[in-house]
Amino acid sequence: MGPKSPALAERGSLATGANVTLSHLKEELARKDEELKAVKDALAEQQQNLQFVISELRRNKEHLAESQRLGRMGSVGVDVSTKRVYWSDEAARIYGYPPGTEPTPELILQRSHPDDVDRLRIVLEQAVLGGRDFDWEHRLLMPDGSIKYLHDVARCVKDQAGREEIVGAIMDITPHKRAEEAVLRSEAYLAEAQRLSRTGSFGWNVATGELVWSAETFRILGYNLELKPSLDLVFERVHPEDRALVKRVLDDAAGGVSDLDFEHRLLLPNRAVKYLHVLATLTKTETGTLQFVGAVTDITERKQTAEALRASQHLARGQLDALVDTLAVLAREPKPIKFLEHVYHIICEQLGAVGLVGWETSSHAGGIKQIASYESDRLHLPTQEEMQVGNAPGASEGHPVWKELWANPEACAYSRITVNPLGAQIALLPDGAWHDSLHALAGNPVMERRLERRAAAGIRGTLIVPSVIGGKVNGCYFISFNQHRQFRQEELGLTRAMVHLATLAHQLYRLLEQSREAAVVSERNRLARDIHDTLAQGFTGVIMQLEAAKDAMQREEWSVVNEHVGRAEMQARASLGDARRSVVALRPHSVREGQFRNALKDLMRRLADGSRVQATFLVEGEERQLTQEWEDNLLRIAQEALNNTLKYANARTFRATLKYLLDRIEFHLVDDGQGFDISEPHDGFGLVGMRERVNGMNGRFGLQSAPGQGTEIRVMLDLRSS
Repeated sequence: MGPKSPALAERGSLATGANVTLSHLKEELARKDEELKAVKDALAEQQQNLQFVISELRRNKEHLAESQRLGRMGSVGVDVSTKRVYWSDEAARIYGYPPGTEPTPELILQRSHPDDVDRLRIVLEQAVLGGRDFDWEHRLLMPDGSIKYLHDVARCVKDQAGREEIVGAIMDITPHKRAEEAVLRSEAYLAEAQRLSRTGSFGWNVATGELVWSAETFRILGYNLELKPSLDLVFERVHPEDRALVKRVLDDAAGGVSDLDFEHRLLLPNRAVKYLHVLATLTKTETGTLQFVGAVTDITERKQTAEALRASQHLARGQLDALVDTLAVLAREPKPIKFLEHVYHIICEQLGAVGLVGWETSSHAGGIKQIASYESDRLHLPTQEEMQVGNAPGASEGHPVWKELWANPEACAYSRITVNPLGAQIALLPDGAWHDSLHALAGNPVMERRLERRAAAGIRGTLIVPSVIGGKVNGCYFISFNQHRQFRQEELGLTRAMVHLATLAHQLYRLLEQSREAAVVSERNRLARDIHDTLAQGFTGVIMQLEAAKDAMQREEWSVVNEHVGRAEMQARASLGDARRSVVALRPHSVREGQFRNALKDLMRRLADGSRVQATFLVEGEERQLTQEWEDNLLRIAQEALNNTLKYANARTFRATLKYLLDRIEFHLVDDGQGFDISEPHDGFGLVGMRERVNGMNGRFGLQSAPGQGTEIRVMLDLRSS
């Protein structure tokens, strides 16, 4: 072949170059495809990784949210530059808002407890300023009224650009706070229970000697809570007389022999003595060492109560002896005034009193009078001035204490007296409300003057005990002391019994005095009857005989005059004899023993002699011995009846009949005179005296008379009462 043309050659060269370039382009394209594929694979892998990361982030977020929910903890943050607040859903729920709620300071403050609002506002203001960390607790007041306790923790952080952000956590610690409050409340209840029961708890590690005391144990032993408990402190308080006992018991216990159960005493720095009961159980710690867990109880009050009971029993025995002694005095003391004095003395002696005064209500409404007093170991009866009836204290003004005293037989009152200025206060209980009593006493001059004298004599305290008769208060007794003092209930009970005995003693004294006065009056009446029936009737007979002699003298019948004068002399001598017997014996016995019939006959003969009245005496039935009193009374009744017949009846006959029946006697005195109207009043002592004599013999007195029909007197006596 011939050579090619240049154009053809150039075209071939160009084709060859193009092929080469195309080949290179294909190779480059293939390479780029490979790279693109690699990139796509890488992107696919990155997308897969991103999806995994996103999934992990979502899962972590869910875990975080669940963890926050379970842990009651929400997250919170503040962008200092924008002042924007953000929080987690759990934080929103803690504040009581729906998840997703955009937080603002207003929403946060809206939930804050009123007492914590100001503090929270300051915290929020400081948070938006940045640069500070926070760690504090506060409360929320929820719409339903419940309270939540929150613990907020936050830190101020900066990113790479230097922007500040507050990042923190909100923790709902309400359950923890409730549990803490429950524990504190339980501890407070336990402490109060220990205080009320005077029982402290303790623990004792035998190996280490370590002691743990409750607050009440510190108080019982008299130590401050700051001290560290030790056995040395225990023995420092143990009573010297009980230290050997306590040491021996603890030494035995350290050997692990038995539990603790014993009593001992403490001697405190103020010299006060306490009684303790120690009770503990032996246990083992986790390491196997011995320890005692138990209680120590202050039994001082129980011991004192037991001692007081023994003292009360002793007091009761003493008071019983006093009552027995008083009754013995009543049995042997003939004078009631001495018995009353002895009772007052016993009351003062038993109570350690310096005196007492008895007061008694009077028939006058609201009145009271003094009945007796005991001072300087002597009984004093009131003077006429002291016996004046005055106003009972507090009766008209409704005084709260005096009103109760006058109404309640079981009430007692305490009174205390002050001087300079003079004052008196009264209370139902020594530790109760005290009321002024000076104004109440001022209404009674006798009481007011006595108060002044008692205050001047050094009396400072008084126990007022009502006196009771028939279940009702009829007065009161003021028992005085040199100082104000208190009484136990058993002392008050025994004092009431002694006051009741004093009331009975005074009533007995009064009854005996009334009986004595009645006896005096009765004796006076008897003497009046005797004088009337002996001297007066005798003088009447003398006068009648002398008048008859005077008439005979006018007629110059001298023999008749001598007879009447002789009879008058005999009557005068008989009356003189009766008068002498009345003076000597104060009980005239006109009838000698066994001569009652003769005495009646002689009496009627002497009285009727020289008169125109024919007097006769009859006895019917079997005669029996009568008492001297009955014979004297029947004789005087016959004498009075016959004298009345002689003086007033203008009768011709007078008949006295004494009938002895089976169970009684009847004495009939009858005349045939002019009689009288028994319904009209009559002067004279005759009929009254006869009635009194019959009543004194427990008999019946009968009288029958009418004008022109004579008079009959009947006396009926029951022999069974003779």
